[in-house]
Amino acid sequence: MASTLDVHGVVASFPVTGTVVTPIWHNPSANGAVSVIEGYIVADGSGTITATLVTLASTAATATAPTQSGTIGVLGSAALIQAAGSANALVVTDAVVAPGEWVAVALAAGTAGATPKVSFSYVKGV
Repeated sequence: MASTLDVHGVVASFPVTGTVVTPIWHNPSANGAVSVIEGYIVADGSGTITATLVTLASTAATATAPTQSGTIGVLGSAALIQAAGSANALVVTDAVVAPGEWVAVALAAGTAGATPKVSFSYVKGV
């Protein structure tokens, strides 16, 4: 039987380079708020990037240029120098993802290592 204390996980790829916001997961409107408890960025190759885990209003994810509505936290650090195969932790500043919002990766600068992925875990409720 599922409970609000069950931990759920999401893993998604994102672009290697560019200044881009990439939607990766949608919190269904009927789901209620969720709280992000941890996250990581990993890549097969080395790179230097500035990446943030953000929220998007539900309509922002389908727009031509998605715009963020909030910041969950920084993935690693600004201008993170990432070694191949390393996992760099998300520094959570605002864990809440409201019903109907999207979670996205926002790249501000740099080039990620080969096959970059972001993962995060969350629990239902605030």
